Amino acid sequence: MTPTINDYFEWDVITWSRALDCWNKYFSLHPLKSNSIALEIGGRSGGLSLYLAHEKSLNTICSDLFNPKEIAQKLHLKYGVSNYITYEAQNCLSLSYDDCTFDVIIFKSVIGALGNHENQRQAISEIYRCLKPGGVLLFAENGRSTKLHGYLRKKFNNWSANYWYYPTLIEMNYYLANFSYVDIHTNGFLSTFFRNKYLKKVAEYFDIFIVKITPSRFHYVQFGTAIK
Repeated sequence: MTPTINDYFEWDVITWSRALDCWNKYFSLHPLKSNSIALEIGGRSGGLSLYLAHEKSLNTICSDLFNPKEIAQKLHLKYGVSNYITYEAQNCLSLSYDDCTFDVIIFKSVIGALGNHENQRQAISEIYRCLKPGGVLLFAENGRSTKLHGYLRKKFNNWSANYWYYPTLIEMNYYLANFSYVDIHTNGFLSTFFRNKYLKKVAEYFDIFIVKITPSRFHYVQFGTAIK
């Protein structure tokens, strides 16, 4: 069986999966060594670990604040990549690994849950510490976007109102300032406003055109690569 982008990204797939173009471009320009190792942070369902194991044959640690094995391993067994993947509980504010351990670290929609600017800065600092020189961070994160996005998030998402902190593009660039190379892109404007899956899919296709004519700071997904 072959995974789909739905297995990798789970929700709002058309919008978030644009990150794959960026990540695959990195891998095409920077071939991995056979002994390369990777870490997924916030990998509750294991979608990005599946991507690294299936697409790149990377030995990968799938981690979350609580060990994600019970949930994520089902997906990895389904596609026959569980031999590439191990599971651990990790707090991204204080990773237990030695300096310069990983060739690749990846996350999706993680640092917003840390609640404030300082925690986000600390998490990226820990990622930087744990990457080998020349190693890469692959990321996709919810961005601040517009005041309308902020209002609707607070109105319809209890978790958003209570603790989530959406970084701006300026803040994300600040967090990544120590990396030798940073490539950030944005996507998504309209589709986040819809809960009905059919309307959301229509909105995702409209977004392909909308993001071309609106400023990057208006878009609600930030994604890219950062090389140590």
